[in-house]
Amino acid sequence: MKNILLIKEYDSHGKLIYGRYPNGYEAWYDFNGNVIHFKYSNGYEKWYEYDANGNCIHWWNSCGREAWYDSNGQRISKKEYDKLYGPSI
Repeated sequence: MKNILLIKEYDSHGKLIYGRYPNGYEAWYDFNGNVIHFKYSNGYEKWYEYDANGNCIHWWNSCGREAWYDSNGQRISKKEYDKLYGPSI
């Protein structure tokens, strides 16, 4: 079953820039249609950065975790950090 957007917002070029799903999830999109910010109904959030070819090269979340990727999709670095307890060892 496909997720159906409940609310949609478009930029002046007709590109989808925001969507809200019936389950309360929200997503923001860049000009290329890549998700750049995703918010779950429980408050958890995740952000994404892409290179010029549309490959995800960095993401981070509201729990303090991050990861970086090369243009082939291989993880090159990660950081895990718990806001309550500090960096993981």
